[in-house]
Amino acid sequence: MADQRDEPGGPVNDSGVEPSAEPSAEPGVDAESPDEHTDRDRLRGVLVQSEADFAGVEPDVILKALHDRISGSGIEVDEDTLVAEARRISQLPPNDFGTKGAS
Repeated sequence: MADQRDEPGGPVNDSGVEPSAEPSAEPGVDAESPDEHTDRDRLRGVLVQSEADFAGVEPDVILKALHDRISGSGIEVDEDTLVAEARRISQLPPNDFGTKGAS
C-alpha cells in the first residue's frame, strides 16, 4: 500500500496534515517576525556598512558618521562603544569599493 505522502493531494508531512491546514504562529506572539530586528542586529548592519565605507579613514570622521547613521534609528549604544568601533574601523585596510567599475 502506498504512503499517503506519495499520493497527489495527500498529506506531505509526518503529522498527516496538509501544510495549508497547519496552524501558524501570530507574529510577535510565539515567533519573531522576520521584519523585526534587535538593536544588536541593526548595530551590526551599521558597523558592517561603515567598515565598507570608511575602512582606513580617520577615527573622528568615522565617529561622526556612526553618530549620523545611528541617530534616529532607535538603536541604543553607548559612546565608548562607538569610539572603540570608530578606532577599529580606522585600522582596517582601505578598500576601493567606490572606484570599482569607474573608468
